[in-house]
Amino acid sequence: MAHVFTDPVPIRKIFKGFAIRPQGKDLSAPVGRGWLFVLEGIDGAGHTTHASLLKEWLEKNVPDYQYKILITSEPTNGPFGAILRLAIQGRIQLSPEAMALAFAADRMDHIKTVIEPKLKEGYIVICDRYYHSSLAYQSVEGIDIRWLMQINARCIKPDLTIILDAPAEVCLRRILRDRPHWELYTELSKLERVREAFLEIAKMLRKRGERIVVVRTDQEIEKAHEEIVKHVKSIMEELRKHPTLERFLP
Repeated sequence: MAHVFTDPVPIRKIFKGFAIRPQGKDLSAPVGRGWLFVLEGIDGAGHTTHASLLKEWLEKNVPDYQYKILITSEPTNGPFGAILRLAIQGRIQLSPEAMALAFAADRMDHIKTVIEPKLKEGYIVICDRYYHSSLAYQSVEGIDIRWLMQINARCIKPDLTIILDAPAEVCLRRILRDRPHWELYTELSKLERVREAFLEIAKMLRKRGERIVVVRTDQEIEKAHEEIVKHVKSIMEELRKHPTLERFLP
């Protein structure tokens, strides 16, 4: 049985009461010399395409990392990811809270077994979905954004998060074209609300000091790719000039 969504709450209302608190001084050790780039956005926004294009560009233009670039994704193929895939496909039913905890557990396993080790080895890690997806997808189901932030509080902060944005109807057409089976969020109204949530999250996290940009992907693929490359180049140049801005565990 598929999860039944509760009555919609205006997206801005979900985030309106969230207090933006400055982050305290972080005394954790640096994760490493690597880079963490995250691609986010609703299903059908072009994650797979743009992750591959970014990897190709990095291999050609950042020779120091030619053989040290990894594309990874969430949910993972690990034990928690397997449960999540069953729930997303409607083959098992989980409460919204259980889904949120399963995503957080899968993510922490992903960080500890893949992302953090690769960053310490000096890899560029391109992650297709990260904690921003939990904030967007679970918040529109009525889960408190504060709690979602708490259960994802130990995630490594990305060097740059790129939200791939396109109208929900465009993304839905792509989903129905490319996927033969029903999934939890393949309804226009749900996609519209999650898209709006991603855009609100981008504003919220910028105020918390995260590097996060929005790139429209309902334009030509090459133009969207050029925008992504521009942002990646800019952040790599900035962090190389100011090494004290290296990423830390939050």
